[in-house]
Amino acid sequence: MFLKADQEKAEREVDCYDYCLGLATEKLKQEEFGEASAYLDNASRSLKELERMKIAKQTFDQSWFEIKQIEGQQHVDKVIAEMRSRI
Repeated sequence: MFLKADQEKAEREVDCYDYCLGLATEKLKQEEFGEASAYLDNASRSLKELERMKIAKQTFDQSWFEIKQIEGQQHVDKVIAEMRSRI
């Protein structure tokens, strides 16, 4: 789901999200709404970062796919050119 270079950071962001969401729930039960809000803001930040990393991976995968398509077409063009030169 994430680039190899982002994998560890993504795991830390998931951990941060879980931690912050848990504390926000506790603070909400204690009626500490300001603190709950701060933890939810941090959880939201983690989700935004995870989304950014997911999009980076999708962009990389799409670019890789397009490059492979171009390489494949170049190979086909080369084979056709070689076949034509033999006729």
